[in-house]
Amino acid sequence: MTNATIELMTYERTSFDFEAMLDDQRKFAKEVDGIDLNPDGLKLPAIRSGFGWGLWTPQGWTAQREYEATAAMGIEVSKYTNDSLDIAVPKNNRTATGGQYLVLCRAGQEADEQMRGISANDVNARGLNTMPLAERLRLGRWFYWKTGQHLDVRDWTRCAGSRDSGGGVPCVRFSGGGVHVRWSSPGGDFGSIRARETVSAIG
Repeated sequence: MTNATIELMTYERTSFDFEAMLDDQRKFAKEVDGIDLNPDGLKLPAIRSGFGWGLWTPQGWTAQREYEATAAMGIEVSKYTNDSLDIAVPKNNRTATGGQYLVLCRAGQEADEQMRGISANDVNARGLNTMPLAERLRLGRWFYWKTGQHLDVRDWTRCAGSRDSGGGVPCVRFSGGGVHVRWSSPGGDFGSIRARETVSAIG
């Protein structure tokens, strides 16, 4: 499947098809993680043009759990720290600690072109809502389940919604046969490291 085809794989038509997206996310969670997602109490984010993918994070799923679940799918993984990602990356703009939630993001194998040249510091200054580390890892697992391919095979997703214990920003890509979690400077604005913007009902 080419990137052009992948970008057309979206739940956004004349309006966002939440029912189809939720059904797809339930199938993913059941087939891959063996869990049953229940939409009771789930808040739906506002529809925004161009945001054609949805991501449903179950209660209690953290960055470290998503990292381990990536490995459980038979995907090679590595991270820049020996610590649990939940310890190494303590600051996140959203977590599922208090309950499940849903976000929308742009449909694209590579991170948002619209975020090129925008550092993590810029994201904060502009009040942009972007994907934290746990969401990026989950999105990558869903994408692999859906397509047999990986996200970010050319560039990196800057997880601008997260900060590690030293203030660095986690970033994720697929290269050399595996998914790698590294870190970047919050002030860096390299075009090859870009955030993924999100729409959320909880933050």
